[in-house]
Amino acid sequence: MEWNAYEKMILDEMESAVYLSETDTFRLLYMNRYCRRLLGIRDNEEDYVGRPCYEVLQGLDSPCSFCTSSRLNEHTFYTWKRYNRKLNRWFVLKDKKLRLPDGRMARLEIASDITEAENLHLMLSRKLSREETLLRCVQTLSENENMQTAIFGLLKIIGEFYGGERACIFEFSPENDTCSNTCEWCAPGAEKKQQEQQQIPLASISLCLESYREKGSFCISPPDPISDPTGALRKVLADLRTESLISVPLTENGAITGLIGVDNPSSGTEDLTLLTSVSYFIANDIQKRKMTARLEKMSYIDLLTGQFNRNKYMEFLQILEDSPPTSLGIVYMDLNGLKIANDTYGHKYGDHLIKKAADMLALSFQPYVFRTGGDEFIAFCPDIDEETFLQQAETLRQTAKSDTQVNVSIGSIWETAPYNLSALITEADNQMYLEKQSYYKQSIHGEYNHSFSLSRQVLNDISEGRFLIHLQPKVELQTGKVTGAEALVRRKDPSGALVMPGKFLPLYESEGLIRHIDFFVLETVCQLLRKWIDQGKSPVRITVNLSSRTLLEHDIVRKIRSLCATYNVPPELLCLKLSDITGQTGRRPLNSALEQFLQAGFYVSTTRDNLSGSHVSLEQAPYENGRIRTPVSTAGAVETSDQHNRLGEAGCQYGQGYYYSSPVTVSEFEKRFLENG
Repeated sequence: MEWNAYEKMILDEMESAVYLSETDTFRLLYMNRYCRRLLGIRDNEEDYVGRPCYEVLQGLDSPCSFCTSSRLNEHTFYTWKRYNRKLNRWFVLKDKKLRLPDGRMARLEIASDITEAENLHLMLSRKLSREETLLRCVQTLSENENMQTAIFGLLKIIGEFYGGERACIFEFSPENDTCSNTCEWCAPGAEKKQQEQQQIPLASISLCLESYREKGSFCISPPDPISDPTGALRKVLADLRTESLISVPLTENGAITGLIGVDNPSSGTEDLTLLTSVSYFIANDIQKRKMTARLEKMSYIDLLTGQFNRNKYMEFLQILEDSPPTSLGIVYMDLNGLKIANDTYGHKYGDHLIKKAADMLALSFQPYVFRTGGDEFIAFCPDIDEETFLQQAETLRQTAKSDTQVNVSIGSIWETAPYNLSALITEADNQMYLEKQSYYKQSIHGEYNHSFSLSRQVLNDISEGRFLIHLQPKVELQTGKVTGAEALVRRKDPSGALVMPGKFLPLYESEGLIRHIDFFVLETVCQLLRKWIDQGKSPVRITVNLSSRTLLEHDIVRKIRSLCATYNVPPELLCLKLSDITGQTGRRPLNSALEQFLQAGFYVSTTRDNLSGSHVSLEQAPYENGRIRTPVSTAGAVETSDQHNRLGEAGCQYGQGYYYSSPVTVSEFEKRFLENG
């Protein structure tokens, strides 16, 4: 076709590429100046006229698979968008059929370059997609409590974003200079490699580590001998059994602790922003969850023995209550002579004995072995037949007898469902106690004579009335009215002189005999309250101190309720002052005991802090229809009017101390402070 000079001038001035080609033969008939310059063709028509359009425009050997000639007509333009791989540019194309003067049909195409706009659009779309994906990753981590589930879900998102066959996390083991695949996601049909990718020497990925330190990432495509003359890159890919890889490090406190990588990615490898961002969340989550796991382990594991502690014991009791096994064997074990061993050989040796006793018990009754006190252990055997349990218990006894260092007392019980869990534990405890009594009797002339003699002395003194209680009034600060009293124990020496508790209670506590004193005071108070009720007097609430060891006794709430029932004393007339045992067992046992006492109808007092030089306790009333009532505060050791005034100003409701009254005998208290009903 011949174009006149005027038409060519107009077309050559256009800022779009224009060409004309035959529809049947694909031969080029015309190109404007913009099109020729875009393709690097001289103005000489011989350089392009007659050549196939797919060859000149696309660099192809055959017609384009995406050719639109079949969709064109003579009336309207067909508009579409296409990326030209030869030119590496994006175009908006307007195509139309033209009928030439000689009757031939031709294709007219006008192409406008939109590369910059398209790249901006793709960049923004990619950025939006990356941010949306990152948000999904964060949500996946935060919404899943199970660490492996969360990490797997995140790897799936990452793997799909980069179009990879596999996404995985490797964690380093500095102790043996290896790394292992700890979590892996695979695309459908992709080979799983986690099992074989364990304990990989860090030396084999040294190039990765160097790249992490220099660039912050590691990207590798299939290398050739020219780009990889030493074969080092090919070896990395061979070791990981992949063709290409993108990865970034996981760090903790500046040190590389692992990596997250994608095998054979198909897109987005030019931008690792998402992978880098996710690595921070993964590293932080791994660190946080490992820390949580360590803390949880510490809260449930006794650090000395490695067995479960009392916290775990209380939880396990609840599990047994909720889902009772078909049969249950229980072993109660106590270490004999620990106090003497500590005093004679030191606490390090005592710890050695405790550890050895725990190992002895665990050898036969793992995994449910618990250290419930300083020298006390309990083991459970759920769903075990009686014969097997008895054999294991006997093996434990024989092992204990043959040991020349460790001396233990053992109690055991087995029962089938239905059974009373508390009763079984109590029975095992009783059997252990009987064996312990036998041990002390057999050792009366031996090295444990002191402990046995002291125990016998305490029990004898109680039976002979050498212990008694005094009552110190509790006063309402605003009115001065006596509303209660605290029971304080005293001991009479052979001459009849009173010995203050500071002289004997610490010894009884250390020797494990304090429970006898606590229960003596409890029973004496119950007897006293019963007497006042029978005499028609208006009894006041009496506070009784419970030691840590007594508070931690098994079934302690039931024991005290039973004592109140024996004397027909309402629980609300007793206020149980709980020692803070958090230094021994943590806050949870204290809270658990407090909760149980309140539910049983007792008042409970716990020490809060010091105020105006006085010890302040919070007294909690029993629950009323399941509702927790507001506790009241009581200040002890009030000795001056200034203390009294300052406590009142601070909002304290009750006071106790020598400013109001010293501890007095029961008879004196009755005369001075007790009203008739």
